[in-house]
Amino acid sequence: MVLLLKQKYFFQEVNHNIEALEDEMQKHIKSLLINQAMGNKKKHELNQQLYEAVTSNDYVNVEKLILAGATVIQGNSKDAKLYSDDEDTPLHIAAKKGYLDIVRLLIEHGAFVDSTNRKEQTPLHWAVHNRHVQVIEYLLQFGADINAKENEGDTALAWAIYLGLIDIAQLLLKREAKVNSYNFERVTPLHWAAYKGDLDTIKLLLSYDANIDDVTKAGDTPILCATHNGHVESVQYLLEYAQAKGK
Repeated sequence: MVLLLKQKYFFQEVNHNIEALEDEMQKHIKSLLINQAMGNKKKHELNQQLYEAVTSNDYVNVEKLILAGATVIQGNSKDAKLYSDDEDTPLHIAAKKGYLDIVRLLIEHGAFVDSTNRKEQTPLHWAVHNRHVQVIEYLLQFGADINAKENEGDTALAWAIYLGLIDIAQLLLKREAKVNSYNFERVTPLHWAAYKGDLDTIKLLLSYDANIDDVTKAGDTPILCATHNGHVESVQYLLEYAQAKGK
């Protein structure tokens, strides 16, 4: 009987110790979660302030926030979702606005030069779109993928052609942008130039060996693109070029 009582008290004590240990573990887990949440709150506040400072071209505050721990190494849209409707990274914003000093600062602190936003556009796409030549050159100097494609399959060169930015197109071609790159509809830069009837750009692309015979998914060659849109001079030039090439 005494032995049974001792065993009973022993197991009661063990159960009590286990319950105490579980309580302590739960307190520890709660403390860890709260501390982590507080750390994440601070990080999010710093990141939000970084976006605001980049948008307003506030170089001094951008630098301070980076040194305080704001995130600059954002490789894709998921990382930027909390701070930008377009899911742009800080580097996208600086490139869009042509803030070269901030572009330089962000890259020096590890910003990913080929980061993508919600539509898979890179900072280079937007530097081209908004005609920021110095930013374009700097991004390329630091390894930006000149042939990166956004969610429709267009490269920065295709954007330049579509927007009629012949000087920027020439810059990209000199830096070895792929002249015959095509998007998901198999539209090439030459198709875009022909569609627009931009004869000078057509000549530029052909001088870099653009393929005059490429066919889109809709069945159009560059000549047909120019024809559909009534660009007589472009049609005449493309026909003469094809004849001279024996096509």
